[in-house]
Amino acid sequence: MGMQLNSLKCPECAATISIEEGRTQCFCSYCGAKIAITNENEFVYRNVDEADVKRAETDRIVKLRQIKFFEKMTKTRFIICAIGLLLTIIGIICGYASGDSDSPLYMLVLIGMLLLFGGPLYGKDDNNDNDSNLDGKIKVPSGISNYENKNYAVIQAIFISAGFKNVQCIPLNDLAMGLLKKKGTVESITINGETISSSGRRFLPDASIIISYHSFPQKTFFDL
Repeated sequence: MGMQLNSLKCPECAATISIEEGRTQCFCSYCGAKIAITNENEFVYRNVDEADVKRAETDRIVKLRQIKFFEKMTKTRFIICAIGLLLTIIGIICGYASGDSDSPLYMLVLIGMLLLFGGPLYGKDDNNDNDSNLDGKIKVPSGISNYENKNYAVIQAIFISAGFKNVQCIPLNDLAMGLLKKKGTVESITINGETISSSGRRFLPDASIIISYHSFPQKTFFDL
């Protein structure tokens, strides 16, 4: 018994395509659109938006980085405060035991107090990359340092987390074997056409940010 084919038009490019009877979904051979078929006469076009998928992945990376950073900073501040409290107690006990009100052991109290009150402030400046000036500009985040060793998706997530809205990633298709450069690592970062290699400078949220990264040419053995 021969296979029966049905014809329908792609809702994306209007091309006529043939599908096997009984199929519930297919792909357009002309534009690649995915089509979900509800019956012989109706079909529903469902487009998988790669930008939305990538945005969701970026948001996930951002949240993970924020959680890890918070946990690290909280632990560091606790350790600093604990050391400060310990030095303060030791300084008071040893200074009192020496019987000398001018004993240098009391310096431990001063050092301990500085650590005790300074611990909660540790890392505040580093965690303030999202602050804006009165002109609405945003600071380039410190997380982009050593970007040559980082994946482009991570750098993109850092910029988006800082508040930048126009961040694009451009593959260079420059790899042959992938021995000297790792696939996906960043080659350069430009903001409004200017190469950026460190944090600190401020730009408007809609500044054009382009992240160029190493990749294999399209449709090669390495991309299979």
